[in-house]
Amino acid sequence: MATINQLSAANTYQDWLSATETLISLNNDFGEGANGTFFVNTSLILDGDLSVGGNMALESGGFDNLTTNGNLVLELTGTGNYLTSGNVAGAAAARWSIVGDGSNYNFDAYSENNPTLNLTAGETYAFDLQGLSGSHPFVIRTTNASATVGDSSTYYNVGLSHVEPTTDKKGLVISHSADAQGKTNGILYWKVPANTINQTYYYQCTAHASAMVGTIHIENTIEALFLAANNTLSSDAVGLTAALVG
Repeated sequence: MATINQLSAANTYQDWLSATETLISLNNDFGEGANGTFFVNTSLILDGDLSVGGNMALESGGFDNLTTNGNLVLELTGTGNYLTSGNVAGAAAARWSIVGDGSNYNFDAYSENNPTLNLTAGETYAFDLQGLSGSHPFVIRTTNASATVGDSSTYYNVGLSHVEPTTDKKGLVISHSADAQGKTNGILYWKVPANTINQTYYYQCTAHASAMVGTIHIENTIEALFLAANNTLSSDAVGLTAALVG
């Protein structure tokens, strides 16, 4: 039986859901079982972000499903089941740990400075900015002109989510879109939109724009290549077709 803040233990969860709007607004804390652990015994559907500081117990035998349309963020506080680094639901196609020295950005998967990144539309990529240690603000933008690095109208904000610890390290802060730009800590996730195929973007440091900058190219997918081939009829293609059928 759920005990929900000021509601008595005699009230069930369904009773609470049918309560008045004022009562729901007043009593919005869940608690069940020992130490305030909230157990889910049926489907849990979240239309937004779920941030868990500590352990989340999904009772065996009765738990059906967990569906989230936002980010699922798990954080360890003390001893528990989850790691301290924030992660969003779903696997990233690639994850890079990034450091900067005022002259270059360095990605752990590349030997060169400020490497060119070739990304695929529709995939999610993780930029681990924890190694920046509060320096070298990281932005993704449509131009690499150092003179306009502070111009937020050149920032590409679509598909961005950023996760970092709160100041007291007891929770996590999730930012989206423009609010995810210019970060110097945490992890930046970019779900590359489908309409970016064959486009070029740039990652850049707003403090050292002329030195710490690299190119991001969005590759053609196989489907895009086939579409391009089917819409192109060149003299060479006509000649090859004639040779094959002649």
